[in-house]
Amino acid sequence: MSPLLFFKNNVKTLFSATAERKAQYLVKSSCVFLIILYNIKQWAYCARRGEPMILSNAFDYVNVMDRAADASNLRLTMIANNLANVDTPTYKRHDIEFEDVLKRKLLQAGYRTLEDAVKNVNVGSLNGIQYTDYGSFSYRIDKNNVDPDTENVELASEQIRYQAIISEITHDMTRLKAVIK
Repeated sequence: MSPLLFFKNNVKTLFSATAERKAQYLVKSSCVFLIILYNIKQWAYCARRGEPMILSNAFDYVNVMDRAADASNLRLTMIANNLANVDTPTYKRHDIEFEDVLKRKLLQAGYRTLEDAVKNVNVGSLNGIQYTDYGSFSYRIDKNNVDPDTENVELASEQIRYQAIISEITHDMTRLKAVIK
């Protein structure tokens, strides 16, 4: 729940409470708001430096999923650009490789379980590798190697992957929220 929504939902409680309850509520809500502001500042700082979104072992999977969501979003953008340039002469399709990078980094961590590997992987190094597909066969006279049918299938597949990643992150955050309550 956003801080503004939290305050909006609790305005009625604030006006109908006694003076002591109002004071307790204001102190509590001020502390919550300051904590939220501090966390937003920390997340922005971490994002600029390429560090994990949340600095806690409880969020190891979320941090990896955050990187996967970023790569998936970038891939969706690249596929859209490929489709937009389907009629551009000599255009070569662009793509990103993230799954292999993730697999390689997890294996390099050298741990027996996936949980230990995820806990010890350097999340800052989980960046997808962008590339231009020069090797793909071009059946067209203008040397453009974008196949609209293939790109549309890749687009649908990547949309499903992105939705699954976001759903998993949301599920993890919902569980955390339940624990906090």
